[in-house]
Amino acid sequence: LWGKHTWHTRGYREMLGHIDEDQQEAFDRSFKKALKVKTRDLWQHECRYKDPDGNGKTLLFRSIITRDDLGNAVRMTGSVQDISDRARLQQDLDKQREETHRAELRSQFIAQERERNRLAIELHDHINPLLAGASLHVDIAEQDPANRESYLLQTRSLIYECMQEIKKVSHHLSHHFLR
Repeated sequence: LWGKHTWHTRGYREMLGHIDEDQQEAFDRSFKKALKVKTRDLWQHECRYKDPDGNGKTLLFRSIITRDDLGNAVRMTGSVQDISDRARLQQDLDKQREETHRAELRSQFIAQERERNRLAIELHDHINPLLAGASLHVDIAEQDPANRESYLLQTRSLIYECMQEIKKVSHHLSHHFLR
């Protein structure tokens, strides 16, 4: 892994110093907990690490803890694996998933905006004039008692037409929500 040295020649403190600063505490805590918990015989930890040449790597530490009859750790045997390529691929995959998710959200937003615009046009251009006409007929019917029945029939017809338009809009909206 390091090319010049083998793992057993590195001291814990020196090795800990090569772990990225923001991950040192978590690594140390994980390591000490593995040794402390008397029923635990396996330990594994992944972290970013700088080798002696200053190259950043992602490493996977795995160890088997040998314990005495009292459960105290007496030996730790393990391996350190460079998983930088896997970590990089995972980051790329996560980034791609995030980009796909954002694209899906943008598409949904655009579709919702189109639907809102279509609904606004439908309300403005079709339903609003019908309601305005019905209101006008009611006003005229109140002022012209002789023709009141005729205006109220026309009002009823406009209200029915408005109800049909609302039904079309509702059906169109529910059709989109059911998809």
